Amino acid sequence: MYKALARTLLVVIPVVLAAGATPPGRHLLARAQSVKQIIPQPDNWVPFSANVKRVTDNGTVYVGRFYRAADASTRTETGPSLDDVRVISIKSMPDQLLYLWVKQRNQWISHPMQLPPGGWRPVPRVLNDRVIATGERIEGFALMKIDDGQNRSHVESPQLNFFPLRMTELCKNATSGVVCGEWYSNILIGNPPADLFKVPAGEPIVASDVPGGLRKVR
Repeated sequence: MYKALARTLLVVIPVVLAAGATPPGRHLLARAQSVKQIIPQPDNWVPFSANVKRVTDNGTVYVGRFYRAADASTRTETGPSLDDVRVISIKSMPDQLLYLWVKQRNQWISHPMQLPPGGWRPVPRVLNDRVIATGERIEGFALMKIDDGQNRSHVESPQLNFFPLRMTELCKNATSGVVCGEWYSNILIGNPPADLFKVPAGEPIVASDVPGGLRKVR
């Protein structure tokens, strides 16, 4: 399935990149937008795992692991090193809850997630002047540049249901030249172990009524 999708992307993406000498290919993007050309992606959530690196606004670096299940549940665990996990975040789609654990408190807290009536499904993307093919790849995954109007570099992979593999921006409170953001690497397709998306058995959970994780778009 992934090979077929990659072949399809290789057809769709060059259509945008073929603008040649025409400044930023705007007429091709406008044409694609007018016919609402949907960018191909898998119909269901692609399960995978990856390393993640985060640089916060003050320049602090965190590293960790990210996991996504076939039901769209996710787990992110980060800290100063891979062996020193300080924060764990689990978005459980079956429970419709966000579970958070912070080492400093050594406590699990749950927050209700607000999912659409039909569940959390992959969102279609259409080629337009804010969703642009880059021709660039990360570990073989094709990328689309997303312009969110916030002066950030944001690239997503259609093959991973438009998961953002790289998001960068200039840090506001760090040393000059430091780039803040989030980077994913060592991407491995396949379902992670199911117990990663559950709070360990016997661990107490403090329930909060404050929504978190996913909220309905109004």
